[in-house]
Amino acid sequence: NWILPGMTIHWHSDLEFIYIRKGSAFYQLNDCTVKMNEGEGIFVNAKQLHLLIPGEEDCELDCIIFHPMLLCASKHMEEKFVHPIISNPSVPYLLLHESTPWEGNLLGKLSLLYELSGQKDSEFEMLKAVCDIWQLLYDNIPELPVTTHRYDGGLELIKRMITYIQEHYSESITLHDLCLAGGVGKTSC
Repeated sequence: NWILPGMTIHWHSDLEFIYIRKGSAFYQLNDCTVKMNEGEGIFVNAKQLHLLIPGEEDCELDCIIFHPMLLCASKHMEEKFVHPIISNPSVPYLLLHESTPWEGNLLGKLSLLYELSGQKDSEFEMLKAVCDIWQLLYDNIPELPVTTHRYDGGLELIKRMITYIQEHYSESITLHDLCLAGGVGKTSC
């Protein structure tokens, strides 16, 4: 269970799963905020700008993070089962509810994975749980129409500027520095 003091908005190449055991939390994700209550969870796809904010002092949650390469035992596995989900701009996240059978099953697997993470010599069981979670996602992710995705330069701009701040946080950072990092003028910055 995590307490997240000082957590900042960030992104990474890993896949992130959160399960709210008790209380509630808010997930700021790209340009929206999602509220999660006890018994709900979320799948956050790779490279999404996000921040988890516990909603109550007694919020208890499980957080499972793993890199998608863990699922890529072969090029075939990567191309058929992993890449279609992690590269799909229409799936930045999925809110998961215990009341939906497959989602409840996935949340149960997350709990199992979290419990296994504290046990000695449980690596094979953990890998099996990760594969079970991904298969549930792959088998049940909503069919989405193939669309031409508009490049969202705004999020990329924010990521470049945040990266600059993270890499130079101990230095004096000016508005001019951020403009250069983002490749924009002062008004856009």
